[in-house]
Amino acid sequence: MNDLLRQILVANRAEPMAWIHSFLIPHIEKMGWGAVVDTEGNVYVPPLTDTKLLFVAHTDTVDNMANGDRELEVGDTLVELKPGQANRSLGSDDGAGVYALLRFMEAGVDAGYLFTTGEETGGTGIRFFIEHNREVLERYDMCIELDRKGFNEIITTQCVGVCASDEFAAELSSRLNGVYNFDFFPSDDGIYTDNADLSEYIPECVNLAIGYEGNHTNKEVLDYSFVEDLVDAFLVLEEADLLSTLPIHRIAGDYGDDFLTDVYSTVYAAPIHSVRDFIDEYPAVVTEFLLSVGVDVAELDEFAKKAGYTMPGTMDSVEGQCGRYDADYPY
Repeated sequence: MNDLLRQILVANRAEPMAWIHSFLIPHIEKMGWGAVVDTEGNVYVPPLTDTKLLFVAHTDTVDNMANGDRELEVGDTLVELKPGQANRSLGSDDGAGVYALLRFMEAGVDAGYLFTTGEETGGTGIRFFIEHNREVLERYDMCIELDRKGFNEIITTQCVGVCASDEFAAELSSRLNGVYNFDFFPSDDGIYTDNADLSEYIPECVNLAIGYEGNHTNKEVLDYSFVEDLVDAFLVLEEADLLSTLPIHRIAGDYGDDFLTDVYSTVYAAPIHSVRDFIDEYPAVVTEFLLSVGVDVAELDEFAKKAGYTMPGTMDSVEGQCGRYDADYPY
């Protein structure tokens, strides 16, 4: 496994600010790129020319351990946590995306690069960036975030509605599949990653599968060989000028008929900053998210018992017994 990827995965990035200043920014500047960091820790790297492509990855991750590096178990193609780290996750969501963007920069891929914070807490970092940089975002026609589980989805639809056209995602799928034996395809099965917010200003915003599974749990696994193949495929497309020529069909801010005003409009108009309040307000969204990352009732039951809650017999009667949640289990 590439040592840069190892360093990213080992580092604790639940609160990534120190890591951003001690590792990420120095690494970017060492490669000869200029980095601009804001007070929320978002790191923006302007493109070398007037390219219309922006890459995004988020630096924060879910980890219930406040301090200390992770211990990794590396196989021939997969990396996971060594046993005995029950309260941790591997952090390939989105450490793998951060790694891919750094590899693109190392190879000189001419694009804008945005490393965001606060994605795992509802996109707090990206909304701060948008508030202060709308004119920067409007220079781009397409945004590719590498933050999707699995190996083949190019997400076009997220919580806010349609964020990218099927034509754009289909053509990107075709071009990537033509380099390696991938099986990418457009998918409208997304929930949220933070370039959903950018789709108000950038026409084509997709979220690309980056090869992890079981994210947010200690069962998280990353296929690092897939990540390397994907990086190589993007470099081939860049060399052949097949990134800048992707077709633009969507109009920025047009979310189509699937705009989910009943679920998310309040969040975006007046963001909820407490996880507990979000759960109370949108239980269906939280349920869908937990199912999407592989959490089932048995795991919730086990977590509740380990956390010291008194279980009155069924999961249905747990309501109202989560007073410790915000203080001790912030994710």
